[in-house]
Amino acid sequence: MDNQRREDVWSVLIQWEGAFEILSLERSEPFFPAMGLHISNTAVIRMIAHRYIEKLESLSEATLEARTAVMEESLREVADVTDKSTAEHLSYWIRVIVSLGNPSHHFGWPWLLRQLAGVRGRDISLVKPSIQEEKLAAITRIIRDKFEDELDVRRLIDEADMLPKSNWDKKIYAKGDVGYSPLMTVSTTITENRFRETWAEIENLLSHEEINELVRWAKGQAPEFNLRPELLERPHL
Repeated sequence: MDNQRREDVWSVLIQWEGAFEILSLERSEPFFPAMGLHISNTAVIRMIAHRYIEKLESLSEATLEARTAVMEESLREVADVTDKSTAEHLSYWIRVIVSLGNPSHHFGWPWLLRQLAGVRGRDISLVKPSIQEEKLAAITRIIRDKFEDELDVRRLIDEADMLPKSNWDKKIYAKGDVGYSPLMTVSTTITENRFRETWAEIENLLSHEEINELVRWAKGQAPEFNLRPELLERPHL
């Protein structure tokens, strides 16, 4: 396996391990739908996540190959105790939507779209994309529909963080530095999932040329918000 391939596999493993930490915490379950995770067997998945983490901790040598084997075994277990479609959905969710180490995430776009729509008191940009006024108003409504409750979601996540912690919860929270919360991943994953839903609606509304104009506008606005223009390429979801 060449170095680039090994780096890609490590990136996937980081996403899996962060996702399974979330899946192992009962306090994260109310947020699953907003995170784009739609499963009915949450208690079963939680126990598989527990076993996944425990197996990683028990490895005598935590090599890439050993960790990959644990990941694959856990995915097979999900398929065995639920069904193949649940395992495929979970795998897709971890690879594509969970944020840890994910190079395909759209870190700049959610910020700029919320700015464009004036979500939660943000200043509406004076420079607008050159898109038909009616369509621009429709885009604004789409963005607000998806993101207007972001402060309420943040409050609910903070409240979930403050719930009494079991010994297992304490172990997961102790994996990071002081002040670390695994629910930070919940927050970023919700943002990514909502962006994907938003962008799908925008693509259905705009022509190819109008999408290109929106991308051009976003790249032009990037320096104002200390964003790198390369973070604002056209999303291909």
